[in-house]
Amino acid sequence: MKIPYLANHLTKKTLNKLSDFSKNTVYQFFEKSNL
Repeated sequence: MKIPYLANHLTKKTLNKLSDFSKNTVYQFFEKSNL
């Protein structure tokens, strides 16, 4: 039971990091284009 839980937890963490990264990238892109 623990291995699928760990894999699921790590996948969620990775997806959260990726989404945060893409949000920051898009935000910076719009910020630069406004300047």
